[in-house]
Amino acid sequence: MNFTNTNTTAANAANAFRPAQVWLNQNGLAAAWEVYQQFETTGGGGDHAIIRDMVWRLEQGRELSAKQVNFLRILVERVERSNERRAQWAAEGLTASDVPTGRLEIEGEVAATKLQESRFGTQFKMLVKHTSGYKVWGTVPRAIDGLAKGDTVRFTATVEPSPSDPKFGFFSRPTGAAVVNKAVLTRAE
Repeated sequence: MNFTNTNTTAANAANAFRPAQVWLNQNGLAAAWEVYQQFETTGGGGDHAIIRDMVWRLEQGRELSAKQVNFLRILVERVERSNERRAQWAAEGLTASDVPTGRLEIEGEVAATKLQESRFGTQFKMLVKHTSGYKVWGTVPRAIDGLAKGDTVRFTATVEPSPSDPKFGFFSRPTGAAVVNKAVLTRAE
């Protein structure tokens, strides 16, 4: 894969496809070029940075091994899935209601769980997406210990919205907790 083109003038170079871009398009990796272009203007890390480095290698006229090409495909798919998730979250945020304030009953799906260190020791926390769309974060009540992502829970707690996001809040002093519906986990989760 030699990408040098001695017949390209400076005027044509600005309008022409670059050789690395052509190679990526021919190999079904056009999205890698888009990530590369975005990285040049906005930066980024993780998968974006690896894609940028691999495309830069192509830009320098160097080759990618078969394993590198396969890895590039995996990275592009992950970035595309990540972009889809971000778009979905943004759409959900538009339809979600604001977090109410006070002591109230919460029913929703467990979106995430995490062990977190604090001044009170290690605590098991959860993010619950309420049926009306807002999300709350707080300590998992002992009555429902052992829950997993996707479980539907119900409990009463004191809720306070986040100062920076009206669709996100924190709950404290949960009582009367129960798992309403256990999620069926698939191997991918």
